[in-house]
Amino acid sequence: MLVSKEKNRTKTTSLVPLPVGDGAFPSPELMHDFCRAHSFTPRETQILCHICSGMKNTQIGRELGVSIAAIRLHIGNIHKKLQTHSKVDVVLRLWHWSCAMARPCNGADAALQRRQASGGK
Repeated sequence: MLVSKEKNRTKTTSLVPLPVGDGAFPSPELMHDFCRAHSFTPRETQILCHICSGMKNTQIGRELGVSIAAIRLHIGNIHKKLQTHSKVDVVLRLWHWSCAMARPCNGADAALQRRQASGGK
């Protein structure tokens, strides 16, 4: 739920899940770069896409045809790799990473960012 103040009243609205791609956050290219930089497996990448679109564990499991226990295991691996504790933290980490990659830079900064984006290689 998103809470906003409007004329000294509190208004709650539901958050609408955004699809990956088609101009929404995150773009497929950004998602690929982020997942590669953090050594995600293909399944962890799929699950992260679904997390970003606002899906719950049961929905993700149904979509991918795997058990809830498997989804929880993969989400736990994502948390370990990103050092996060919630899905919101995961999405925020992706957001902050994308902002850092998008900032204008010159010379040595550009080389450093390319190295970081490719996982330090």
